[in-house]
Amino acid sequence: MTTEELVQTVSISARPNVLIEGSELAIDAFMARLRPWLSEPVVRCSLPGVLVLPPAETGALILRDVAALALEQQDTLVHWMDELPRRVQVISATSTCLFSCVQRGLFRAALYYRLNIVLEHAPRLDTGRVAIQGAPK
Repeated sequence: MTTEELVQTVSISARPNVLIEGSELAIDAFMARLRPWLSEPVVRCSLPGVLVLPPAETGALILRDVAALALEQQDTLVHWMDELPRRVQVISATSTCLFSCVQRGLFRAALYYRLNIVLEHAPRLDTGRVAIQGAPK
């Protein structure tokens, strides 16, 4: 899926959860492209291991390094996502392969499957699939 296709998918009314795996730089470029499409209010958790849940019933939650969450924080997030009628879109990113973390018991399978509605592997920037305005060619 190209970046444009994913942005269109995220912008549809269903607002699916998105899990982005890739390099830090590629994730930053990808997140910058998604921001205009996210519903307000947007809560950003940018520090590794920090979880701040939005108080609203709608909007977006951006988890910058979801793999850094402790298991008890992952449990909290699963329970929060299961509360009804919450319609907050969760955009999570990591440079770690979460599936291998699930297999090793370092990441909750229940959270992985809730986040993994749309899985996008952010391409390396030198592949040409992600363009950053003003970046040298």
